[in-house]
Amino acid sequence: MKQAITTGLVLILSFLASCSSSPNQQTEEEKNPSVDTASFCGTGKEKQYTAQRRCEEASGKLQQAHQDELGNYQEAIENYSQASTFNPQDAKAYYNRGLTHSRLGKYEEAIQDYNQAIALDDQLALAYYSRGLTHYLLGKYEEAIEDYNQAIALAPQYAAAYYNRGNTHKKLGNYQFAIEDYNKAIALDPELALAYSNRGATHNLLGKYQFAIEDYSQAIAFNPQDAKAYYNRGLTHSRLGKYEEAIQDYNQAIALNPQYAKAYYSRGLTHYLLGNYQFAIEDYNQAIALNPQDANAYMGRGLTHKDLGKYEEAIEDYNQAIALDPQNTAVYSNRGATHHELGKYEEAMEDYNRAIALNPQDAKAYIGRGLTHHELGKYQFAIEDYNQAIALAPQYATTYNNRGATHSRLGKYEEAIQDYNQAIALDSKLAQAYMGRSLTHYELGNYQKAMEDYNQAIKMNPELEELSRDYQKILSDAIQKN
Repeated sequence: MKQAITTGLVLILSFLASCSSSPNQQTEEEKNPSVDTASFCGTGKEKQYTAQRRCEEASGKLQQAHQDELGNYQEAIENYSQASTFNPQDAKAYYNRGLTHSRLGKYEEAIQDYNQAIALDDQLALAYYSRGLTHYLLGKYEEAIEDYNQAIALAPQYAAAYYNRGNTHKKLGNYQFAIEDYNKAIALDPELALAYSNRGATHNLLGKYQFAIEDYSQAIAFNPQDAKAYYNRGLTHSRLGKYEEAIQDYNQAIALNPQYAKAYYSRGLTHYLLGNYQFAIEDYNQAIALNPQDANAYMGRGLTHKDLGKYEEAIEDYNQAIALDPQNTAVYSNRGATHHELGKYEEAMEDYNRAIALNPQDAKAYIGRGLTHHELGKYQFAIEDYNQAIALAPQYATTYNNRGATHSRLGKYEEAIQDYNQAIALDSKLAQAYMGRSLTHYELGNYQKAMEDYNQAIKMNPELEELSRDYQKILSDAIQKN
C-alpha cells in the first residue's frame, strides 16, 4: 500500500502544477491525451475566468485533502468531494478519494470511486492497481487478478502490481503463478524485501524449504529490522528439523519486537521439541501474557506440563484451550491422553469420542481411544479403533504395536506377531515392539526367538532390563529346559 500512497501524492502534485503552468509549458495533463483539460479551461473570457477559478479552488481542496490525509481522513473525503464538484471530469480526484476511503476501511465506497476514475480515464494504471488491492481486501480475488492484469498491461514495469498479483495467486492456491509474479517483481525491483518474504512463504507451501530459507535470508539482508522475516525463517528451519537455527531466528524476531506473541509460542514449541521443557513453559507463559486468547499456547503448555508429569496443570491448560477453541480436535485428544495417564479412563473416552466426532479423520484420536478400550478390557473395541487408525494413517508403527498387544491379550498370537513385524518394519528402533514380540513368541513356545527379541529390546532401550529381570529369568529357564 505504501507505493500506492506515494504514487497518489505524485498525481496530486502534478494536478496542482497544471493550474499554474503557462501555455508554453508542457504539463503532465498535456502529455496524457486521456485527460480532458478543455472541460474546465473553456474558451471566452468569462469561461476562462470561471474555469481558472474552479481550477484554483480544486487545487486548494486537493492540497488541503493531501494535508488532511496525514490524519484527518474524513475531512480529506470532504475536500476530494468538493474538488470533484469543481471539476467532475477529474479522474484523479475520484482516485484519491478512493485511496482515502480505503484507508478508512470503506472498501465499497473506494471501489465506487475507482470505478468512476477508470470510467473517466481508462489508462489510469494506478486506479486499476488500487481497485485490485481493495478487491483483495474484500476477498474478491478473481476481480483483484483482473485489475492487476489491467494495471500491468498499462504499466509493464509496475513491480508492486506483480507483487500484489502474486499475493492474490497465493491466496487462490495458484502457487506457481505466484512464484512467477514474485520473480517478475524482484526482477523489476531487486530490493523489494516483501517480495522475497512472500516468495519464501509460497516456497514453504510447496514444500521447497531450502528455497524458502534463501528467500527469507534475502529479505532480511534488505530489511534487517523485519521481525516477521526472522520469524518465518525460524518456522522453516523448524520444519527442516534445524531447531537450534530456529531458536536463533525466534530470538532475533523477539529482540526486534518484544510484543511478538507468535514468536514466543513458536520458540516455546521448538524448545519443547528439543526437550527444553522449562524454557518451553517460560515462552508459553509469555505468549499467553501477550495474547490470552491464543488456544494453541495453552495447548502447547499443556503438552509440556504433561511430559513433565504435571498432569493436573496439563488438564487446566487443555480446559482453557477448549474454552477458547471448542472445535480444536487436537486439544481433546491431548486431554484424553492426560486423563489416560491419570487412570481416568472414562474421562479419556469422552475426550477421544469428542475428538473423533469433530474430525473422523483424526487417526491419533482412534489410537488413543484404542489404548483406553484396552485398559478397560474392551479388547474388540480396541482392535476396531486400531484398524480405523491404520486405515487413516498406515505409517504409524505404534498403532501396529498397540494392536499387537491387544491381539496377544485375546490369545491371537499369530496376528500379534504379524503386527509386531509390521511395527518393526516401520520403526526398527521401537523397543516396545521387540519386547511385545518376545512375549508373544514365549506364549507360542518359541523361546529362542523370544530371547533374541528380548535382547534386541534391551539394546534399543537399556531401561527395560531393570523392569524385566523376572521375565529374563523365566525365559532363560524355559530355554534350558527345552
